[in-house]
Amino acid sequence: MKQLIWKPLIYNDLPLSNYEMSEDGQIKSLAREITRKDGTTIWKNDFIISSRTNKIQPHPFSDCKDDNGKTQSVYIARALYLTFIGPTDDYVTFKDRNPKHIKIKNLITITHSELQIRNMKDVPSRKMKLAKINKKNKYKSHALSDDIIKLIKTMTLSKIKISEIKRILNVSRSSIIKYTT
Repeated sequence: MKQLIWKPLIYNDLPLSNYEMSEDGQIKSLAREITRKDGTTIWKNDFIISSRTNKIQPHPFSDCKDDNGKTQSVYIARALYLTFIGPTDDYVTFKDRNPKHIKIKNLITITHSELQIRNMKDVPSRKMKLAKINKKNKYKSHALSDDIIKLIKTMTLSKIKISEIKRILNVSRSSIIKYTT
C-alpha cells in the first residue's frame, strides 16, 4: 500500500502553519497545545478535517483557523494545486468537471472568462445570471471610433431614445451619455 505524501498547507497568502495537506486532498490539523480563553491549556492531537459542499458552491472546502485564530474557508482543489504544483493567479478547476474527483492529475488552471464559459455550458440555468452580472461584456469595451461618436451625436439630436441607440450601435449607455453631454 502506497503511503500518502503530506506537505505544509499553502493557500493563497494565508498563514496556516498548523495544517498539512495530503496528495489526495485531505487536510490534517497538526498536534499542538492550545490556550483557551480562560487561560487553561489543552493538547490537541493530529486529526483530519472533513470537507463539505453546499448548494451554491459544489466544490469541496474546509474551514481552517489561520495563525491569528481567524476561521478561513479553504477550497480543497485550489489548496491541493498550490501545495503540490505551485502558485497561480488563475482559477483552479477539474479537467473532468467533477468536483468529487480530487486528484492532482485532474486539476487545471483556467482564466476568468474560460471559467464563465464553462459555467454556462455546465449549468444552463446559471446562464441568465451570468449574463446579467457581466452585462457590460457584450458591449464594445474599446475606444469608440470617430464615426460611431458622430452617429451617437446625430441620433441623440434626432431625439432617438438611448435604448434604441444602444441596440443599434451595440454600445453601452454610459458611452452614449459620455458623448452627448
